[in-house]
Amino acid sequence: MKRKISIVMALLFCFMLLAACGGNTPASPAPSSSAPSSAAPSSQPPPSTPEPPGTFTVGALLNLTGWFSTQDTANSEALQAMVDILNEEGGIVVGGKTYMIEVDLQDGMSDATGTRNGAQILINNGRKYSIVANCFFIEGSLDLFHNAKVMTLMNMNSMNFEVLNPKWPYSFWVNNGAIHWIGSAMDAMKQHFPNVKSIVFCNNDDGNQGPMAERIKAEAEKRGLTYIDSPVFYDPNITDFSGVALQVIRTGADSFMGNFNPAMGSAMLKEIRNAGSDMVFAILSGNNAKTFIDAAGADVAWNMLTLGIDQTEANTPASFWKLWNRVKDKYGEQAAVNISLSGANSIYVLKQLIEGAQSFDVDDVIKYWDTKPALDTVRGPGTIGGLKTFGIDRVLSSPNAISLAEKGGVVKFGGWFPSSLD
Repeated sequence: MKRKISIVMALLFCFMLLAACGGNTPASPAPSSSAPSSAAPSSQPPPSTPEPPGTFTVGALLNLTGWFSTQDTANSEALQAMVDILNEEGGIVVGGKTYMIEVDLQDGMSDATGTRNGAQILINNGRKYSIVANCFFIEGSLDLFHNAKVMTLMNMNSMNFEVLNPKWPYSFWVNNGAIHWIGSAMDAMKQHFPNVKSIVFCNNDDGNQGPMAERIKAEAEKRGLTYIDSPVFYDPNITDFSGVALQVIRTGADSFMGNFNPAMGSAMLKEIRNAGSDMVFAILSGNNAKTFIDAAGADVAWNMLTLGIDQTEANTPASFWKLWNRVKDKYGEQAAVNISLSGANSIYVLKQLIEGAQSFDVDDVIKYWDTKPALDTVRGPGTIGGLKTFGIDRVLSSPNAISLAEKGGVVKFGGWFPSSLD
């Protein structure tokens, strides 16, 4: 009996040993999520840290002091506002990498010496793209930029062939100016002032008044308007416009046209009205009519049109309206009223060119320009031209909006008119 019990106990002990050694046992619990896994590595690579964006710095040479600072301060404000918008929308993307835009802004001080010094600073800083002031400021500094192969984008050109011709392949003009405005202003005048049958040219003696006069005469004759061939020119440094106003009135023209900034235009308006004339003033300026009303006064700023964009959402492209609101939020309502589009439009177009070329190399960007008949602008779709006028296709034209000033300080939207430059 004792022997049988011993055998049974031995067998039971062996069975327990087998169970303990992994024989027919339940599955082990899955490891917790915090424990390292012994499973085979995943075929997916571990997530990578996004590459930080690079920086693209564009040069800007504008007149922040001196007599032209009112205009170029507005240009610099709109330029920076547009840079903020473009950066928020993703900056510039080249080769799959994002670049945030920065501005290296230098003061041209409203004279030739300051402009040349500013140009040299931008070149020394390594800037390969520069948004520059109007043609008459940049004329004495263009050689610096072009010897350094810097693509220059002028704010405006007043028929100045010295800064835009085949000799300067790096010189571009992507903003509307007096040449674009002439035809649009005359079309608007015929629509809104049908009693106007004759026009005289009045402008400061800036060295380009001869070609401008020829252009105005040709555009007037195309539209059946009588061109009074007695243009009135004045010293750009004068502040008393009473004599100039009398010369214009004595021509007997129904209207006069000229390239006036807000200070000069408002002074001219005062003298024309003080002399008892109700003649129409077509101001070749990109400022809204309200700018001239504020400067001259509602009692004299009427029978007047400018080439300024209407400042309501209903009558403007989305790109402009976004910019206008950003300028208002960043610099105040008066800055938005006096908005100047040249600097802002230059960086808006330059982003398209760099992304289209997929290169920051200036020569690559210019080659891309040469393949394009059109580009978008803050004013709407633009067309590339200039060969007939300047001997080289380096001009981007876009539609013009008309801003009218009526009695009582009322600003009225005058519509959009096409513009191009052969």
